[in-house]
Amino acid sequence: MARGEGLVIRLVVALPVEAKPLIAHFQLERAGEARGFEIYEKEGISLVVSGIGKTAAAAATAYLQAWTGNQPNAAWINVGMAGHRDLLLGEGILGDRITDRATGEAWYPPPVIEAPCPRAPLMTVDRVEEAFAEEWVFEMEAAGFYPSACRFASAELVQCYKIISDNASVPPRWLSRRQVDELIEARLPEIDAVVQETARLAGELAASSKEPLEMQTLLNRWHFTSTERHRLHRLLQRWQVLAPDRDLLDSELARRKTGKDVLGLIQARIESLPVRLL
Repeated sequence: MARGEGLVIRLVVALPVEAKPLIAHFQLERAGEARGFEIYEKEGISLVVSGIGKTAAAAATAYLQAWTGNQPNAAWINVGMAGHRDLLLGEGILGDRITDRATGEAWYPPPVIEAPCPRAPLMTVDRVEEAFAEEWVFEMEAAGFYPSACRFASAELVQCYKIISDNASVPPRWLSRRQVDELIEARLPEIDAVVQETARLAGELAASSKEPLEMQTLLNRWHFTSTERHRLHRLLQRWQVLAPDRDLLDSELARRKTGKDVLGLIQARIESLPVRLL
């Protein structure tokens, strides 16, 4: 992978065996260890080994953010193993929906990058899935990683990439460390493509990071708290990228009574936009 100027990539993986081929591929070096999390870095790419489970993934994501500091338009990618009833071992999947089985909560990563692999819904479970009674890609970290990473980056820059390591014919207990290493090695070009596409999108967002044109107009008309101002700035950035040719300031928006109402309407409009591959 060619290193782009200003490239900021954050990788979160559960196990050292999963991290090993990524560390070698991106030529990362051990940066430190604290609170149980190992971190590897080089030239704008950082990787943290989180441990298994959504709670560990959420904590490691927050810790990596604290370790690296607040860097605008950083891209976050969770890479790991997953199971599916019918998919072949070694197939790469990019999550287009993440559901926490324990809580029923769901998130929908915006499909705005050109994926080098199929997209499929992910189900985060607290125990290794062996029944495969439902048509899901089962894994154990995404529901912790995704909402945590979205606290620090635009949702478009947060991706979950999974490799099928077990299915109804090959249960997870048969999986060896060597097989995990081989499965990830085989998918490194695909993982690299996800990194490149997400980094490209991050670059586009960075280019639009100056104050959006509508920002001052909205601030002059409605009152926003400090927190709401930050949210407004991020929403307007997303609007510029996802709907650059559509007018945001219209009569419907003008009828909003509070800054909070304005934020809600802009958020709803963004969520209703048709998928646009950049």
